[in-house]
Amino acid sequence: MTNKLKIDFYFYQFLSNRYQPSFVEMHFKFCDMIQSDTIFGPALLTAMGSTCPYPPGIYDLKNMSIPYVPKNFPFTKGRIYCNATLTEGGVTRAIGHGHIDVEVKT
Repeated sequence: MTNKLKIDFYFYQFLSNRYQPSFVEMHFKFCDMIQSDTIFGPALLTAMGSTCPYPPGIYDLKNMSIPYVPKNFPFTKGRIYCNATLTEGGVTRAIGHGHIDVEVKT
């Protein structure tokens, strides 16, 4: 996994018993995210070990905690949809997607 892998995060707020789109989005090249992002980077670095590039293999990303959430984050319960795309030889293709349910606690 290198910077050829792009991760897009779309944040949805839990309101009235459903997830509704918010204005919060984040877009990263994979290695740049791990090395410089203050929200997801530290948690991924702890979960995955060394630094980029990562060799092929199985990585367990269960029960991750984000150590820093901005104090002015607009909601406390929601879902983050993630899309992963890979660009090789000028061609970009989707390689994965998923979601993460989140609850911000103080």
